[in-house]
Amino acid sequence: DQWARKAETYIGNGPFKAAEWVSKDHIKLVKNENYWDKERVKIDSVMITFIGEESTMLSSYEAGELDVIDSIPLTEVARLKKESKELYVMPQAGTYYYAFNTQKAPFDNVKVRKAFALAIDRQTIVDKVRKTGTPATAFVPPGIPDATPDKEFRSVGGDFFPVKADVPQAKQLLAEAGYPDGKNFPPVTLIYNSTEEHKILAEAILEMWKTNLGISNIKLANMEWGVFIPTRQQGDFQVARDGWIGDYNDPMTFIDLFTSDSGNNDPQWENTEFDQLVKKARLATNEQERMTTLHQAEKLFMDEAIMAPIFFYTQNSMIKPYVKNLHVSPLGLTYFDRVEITK
Repeated sequence: DQWARKAETYIGNGPFKAAEWVSKDHIKLVKNENYWDKERVKIDSVMITFIGEESTMLSSYEAGELDVIDSIPLTEVARLKKESKELYVMPQAGTYYYAFNTQKAPFDNVKVRKAFALAIDRQTIVDKVRKTGTPATAFVPPGIPDATPDKEFRSVGGDFFPVKADVPQAKQLLAEAGYPDGKNFPPVTLIYNSTEEHKILAEAILEMWKTNLGISNIKLANMEWGVFIPTRQQGDFQVARDGWIGDYNDPMTFIDLFTSDSGNNDPQWENTEFDQLVKKARLATNEQERMTTLHQAEKLFMDEAIMAPIFFYTQNSMIKPYVKNLHVSPLGLTYFDRVEITK
């Protein structure tokens, strides 16, 4: 099972092949002499360096040590927008969200989940905190086609949450759940994986819940990736930072995350009607029928508020001007096969 973790045994058929792989440090790719279109590949190698902190990544880029970075600190976005022509904000087919554990109190109550989701001001998160992206008012992001190519799944399906916080409705739901003005609300922990961006976003949303719901006994817990993922998958949490970028350009890559048997069903939600709708969509031979079924499925879990969508992803990259023809797809894949270095 270790063959995929060693450069000398890793198998691929792309324009590059692995030459070195040092865990948590770097991967070196070199031109694949067996690639079918090798004459088109202009560069001999790609060095992919693993850097955990966005601030360190940016410092290395600005010092000329890196040619491309795929993330920048939130605190530097405004400056770079004004000062740099090397910043690229690229939309992605993905959604950043918070998963509620539907099997653990107090989020086993749909009114609590809805209250928390409605208390988030998505427009402020996008404009003032992240400074990029689009407020997520549903789960399936824009850009995914519906039954006909001239319509998007998102525009047909509409919105489930407002871009601005709906404080009156959130407070009413919280009161109906038994916690008027947040009184007697039990302690809650929000977990996230350790990056500067997730921490800043979590702190901002925590403040919204405190201000808009009157709940102050929520704490944050950051975890390293290797601990965070199994903790979330096993349901050992109350609220968890989450996100998904599509594997392919279809609503199903988002919607089938939440079937009862899915390993990505982090909210631990089980709904027989939903499972049947996903099965029906998978077997449908008529595209309009398939899309109608997928809209019904999305509405089911959005009405249950098993998660709070926050924003639709963008990849915020810095690319040196001498790096030409680098392509980043909406699915988050970076292609080096046409890259040229012109310095």
